[in-house]
Amino acid sequence: MIKGSTNPEMSISLHTVSIATLDYKFEGWLGLDKEAAKGKMVWGKYEPKVWEKRDVDMKVTHCGVCGSDIHTLRSGWAPTLYPCVVGHEIVGTARGLTETYNSRYLNGSKSYGGYANYHRAASHIVFKILDELSSADTAPMLCGGITTYSPLRNNGCGPGKKIGIIGVGGFGHFGILWAKALGADKVVGISRKANKRDDVLKLGADKYIATDEEADWAKGHARSLDLIVCTVSFTKVCKAAQ
Repeated sequence: MIKGSTNPEMSISLHTVSIATLDYKFEGWLGLDKEAAKGKMVWGKYEPKVWEKRDVDMKVTHCGVCGSDIHTLRSGWAPTLYPCVVGHEIVGTARGLTETYNSRYLNGSKSYGGYANYHRAASHIVFKILDELSSADTAPMLCGGITTYSPLRNNGCGPGKKIGIIGVGGFGHFGILWAKALGADKVVGISRKANKRDDVLKLGADKYIATDEEADWAKGHARSLDLIVCTVSFTKVCKAAQ
C-alpha cells in the first residue's frame, strides 16, 4: 500500500507526526445516504479516526473499485454509518504513524476509505509496494488479486497441476494470471458464454469452456483438473464442476 521505502525494518517510509502539526486535511467522496450507490456522492471534508500511536497516514495516489464499495454505500450488509468514504484498495505515500480497526474503532471513532486525498490506517496492515509495480496496476490487486492468489497459493497451484477458474470477471481474470504465473501446467477458464473466450486466452489460459454452449461439459471434462477456484455464486455451474 505504500510506495517508496527508506526504512529496512518497517519496509515503509515513516516519520512521527504530532496531530497538532499536520499540514493537510482529510477530504474525500462522501456517501450521505443510499443514493450514493448510484454515484450521488459529494466531495467534502471529514474527520478521520482519532490519532493513535501506531497508525499510518498516507497521501492517496490510487484506489481501486470493488463491488463491496457499492454494497457499503447502499447499506447492503448492515446499516452504514453515513457519511462514509469507501475504497479499500489503497495505494499512496506515507506521511506518519498510528493504529486502526475495522468499522468503528475501539475508541468509538469511525473509519473511512480510500476515495479521498488522505487515508489513516493501522500500520500492521500497511506494507511496501515494490518500485517495479505501478500504483495503478497494484491497487486492484489489494482485493481481487489477493482473493484469488490466496486459494491458489495455499492449495498447491504450480508445476504439475491443472487449474480451473470458474467465472472470468474481475476475480477470474486475476485467477488466470496468477495460475499461469505460479507455473501451472494447464489453466482452464470457465464461464457461461463464449464471448469471453478470446480475452481469457489472451490472459494466458490454455483452454476455455463455455458451459451454456457445450453440451455435457461437466461430464466431458470430468477429472481433468486438480484444483478449481470458483469466483461466482451461480450454483448450477459450481455444482456441476464438483
